[in-house]
Amino acid sequence: MMEEGFAYVLTIQLKGRTVLRICLIHPETTEDDIRHTIQRMYQYARALKKERVSNFS
Repeated sequence: MMEEGFAYVLTIQLKGRTVLRICLIHPETTEDDIRHTIQRMYQYARALKKERVSNFS
């Protein structure tokens, strides 16, 4: 997503766990933009999971 210029998602340590953090800079960012970013992250995660499962077969 960062390479596409769509969103800037980082990792950070929070209470000993690595979590994702969306960096919101543009002042016109909307709730829909954030929802769309989360949906894309979910799609990427599902694709990675599917890829890893098929590599074990």
